[in-house]
Amino acid sequence: MSEGLKLLELQEADYDLLRLRKQLEDLPQRAMLVDIDAKRVGVQQKAEQVIRMRTESEQEIERLQTEANELRVKIAAVQQQIAQSSDYREVAALSKEIEGLAKRAEKADFDNLKIEERCEKIHAVQEQVNDALSTLSKRHDELMKQLEEQKRTLMDQARTIKDKRDELVKGISVQLLERYDRAVSAKNGVGAAYLEGDHCSGCRVQLTEGQLAKLRKESEIASCPYCHRLLVMLDYGQR
Repeated sequence: MSEGLKLLELQEADYDLLRLRKQLEDLPQRAMLVDIDAKRVGVQQKAEQVIRMRTESEQEIERLQTEANELRVKIAAVQQQIAQSSDYREVAALSKEIEGLAKRAEKADFDNLKIEERCEKIHAVQEQVNDALSTLSKRHDELMKQLEEQKRTLMDQARTIKDKRDELVKGISVQLLERYDRAVSAKNGVGAAYLEGDHCSGCRVQLTEGQLAKLRKESEIASCPYCHRLLVMLDYGQR
């Protein structure tokens, strides 16, 4: 195989490596994982909010239950005082005190009931949030597995192409490789082209008969006068 054909195969290998690198970067699972992670952050924040609400509600229930119990103890004590008293005025005052204590105990029980109902709703929301986190975690694991599988497939392809490239490089002179590398850097990864009829395959510009004749006399590997890529002077059929 001539050096020019090896150069074209090298260009194909490099182009394939670029394509695979782009595929690796653009694997759809990457964007999907970013979206999943953003959703998990939002749901986790909701979970933390729900936990705070449940904790505060449970603390309030405990406070109200304690208050109601203390009020009932006080009521029992006042009732005992009434039972032991024979003073009408004292009994009337104690009875009024019992009435106030009973109203406060009733209010504590009522508030406690409302908060217990709220706790049940919070518990239901917490279960929904936990289910959502579980679903997102499972989806995250599935996407990670898919991503790793596709990465392995693409990396295996890249290794095969890299091995081929390494072999091709051995058959190309150092000077030509240096010219090729400069052209690759200057032309976004495509440093070599070939004749396609009377057109450069790199820039698609038509070369004149005079230009073609001059380039063919110079070498099998010339330089396109328009895009300045290395131009292998072989037409598509020969290639």
